[in-house]
Amino acid sequence: MSAERFDHLEKMLAQLIHMVGHNNAITEELCQRMDRLETKVDNLETRMDSLEAKVNSLDAKVNGLETQVNSSFDGLIGMVHLLGKKMEAIPRIEAKMDVLNERVFEQEADINMLKRAK
Repeated sequence: MSAERFDHLEKMLAQLIHMVGHNNAITEELCQRMDRLETKVDNLETRMDSLEAKVNSLDAKVNGLETQVNSSFDGLIGMVHLLGKKMEAIPRIEAKMDVLNERVFEQEADINMLKRAK
């Protein structure tokens, strides 16, 4: 092998080593960047899980509140119906009160006549 060819091979080998070293450096940098990205994705996933748990908790609270509101509303409707029935009874009660008032008035008149008769 001639010296000139040997020098040429030596230069090519040096370039190859330089390229491999450069590629290794780029590969290492890419690996580090991928590691940082993976860490960020893991943190994001953790935050998303936390957010999902909070949303589920809020959903449960809203459903519980909705149930309470519906129950309260049903109770209120029942009270309005009961009040309506009571209002319907007022004229009958007033009529009975008028009858009782009339009887009391008659009894007072009878008592007064009995007092005078003595």
